Amino acid sequence: MAARRSLRYSGNPGPPSAQYGYLRRRRAVQTLCVLQFPGHPQREGEQKKTQKKVRPPPGRRKRPRRGDTDTDDSESMHIWCLEGKRQSDMTELDVVLSVFEKTFLEYKQSVESESCNQAINKFYFKMKGELIRMLKEAQMLKALKMKNTKIIANMEKKRQRLIEVQDELIRLEPQLKQLQTKYDDLKERKSSLKKSKHFLSNLKQLCQDYSNVQEKGPKGMEKYASSSLPALLFKARSILGAENHLRTINYQLGKLLELD
Repeated sequence: MAARRSLRYSGNPGPPSAQYGYLRRRRAVQTLCVLQFPGHPQREGEQKKTQKKVRPPPGRRKRPRRGDTDTDDSESMHIWCLEGKRQSDMTELDVVLSVFEKTFLEYKQSVESESCNQAINKFYFKMKGELIRMLKEAQMLKALKMKNTKIIANMEKKRQRLIEVQDELIRLEPQLKQLQTKYDDLKERKSSLKKSKHFLSNLKQLCQDYSNVQEKGPKGMEKYASSSLPALLFKARSILGAENHLRTINYQLGKLLELD
């Protein structure tokens, strides 16, 4: 048995404290391997060993070890739960964080050293904080990408609408020129009508004033000068129009008599 022990620990010479530390490290490595492979045959034996209780001698109270309190605290820690999340919202970091927490709780139960528990706790909280920070940044990045996609789609719609409006303006430009020409013509005609109306109003007032003067003044022979020629022509135009009308009537009566 001694020869077998010397052969087994021949690669780790040293005092008993060094051999004990080597055994502790080896046990931790074996436990980690068992946790990574759930079907490993040594897992049940390791779990049974960790579950063994040592009865305290009579007359002494059992003081709770710090490792046990750490284990209880670790079991009460928040577990990153994936249930209730949609598959589209789930990322790789969610899975990594959930598996990391479960593996930590399982591995910590097999560690009894207080210093190892403290180191594991520090590593766990730092790693968990880093993973949560990365997860939040990934969620923010995803939200920003979705917002950017919506903005790009909205800009594309507005650009398409702008192109349609430009095409419509190009198509309606000839009609706009025609309407502008008609508007200028109507504006000019309106101005001419205003001037004509003002002229006729003044002419009517002039005729009224002339009639009033003739009624009030003595009756006599009217004398016309060269300045009165336009008025005489205007007055004679109605007489000439009546003469032409009478000639037309006389001509038509002559034709009727010839037919009889």
